[in-house]
Amino acid sequence: MTRTPAGRLFRTATGHDLVLTRTFRAPAADVWASLTESERTARWFGPWEGDATPGRTIRVQTAYEEEQPWCEVHIDACEPRRRPAMQPYYQGLATDEARP
Repeated sequence: MTRTPAGRLFRTATGHDLVLTRTFRAPAADVWASLTESERTARWFGPWEGDATPGRTIRVQTAYEEEQPWCEVHIDACEPRRRPAMQPYYQGLATDEARP
């Protein structure tokens, strides 16, 4: 079985952006709630805490990774029911240097 790549990597002025595109068989409001409500995000990725508005930073737990680490995620954009854009920052990695 051959799998279709799950994302695309784009070169930017400061490094690279990984763009993931998914299609869901569910109403847009339900999918959006799965991204924007911590209790629902926890079901498939991990919980998050904080004010998730553009320009702010939240803390997200990767609940299905070894040791279940928390990382900070900067919310770049939030177009309801259309497009979330965010940047994760993992402690000790080079991305910490580019933090807004």
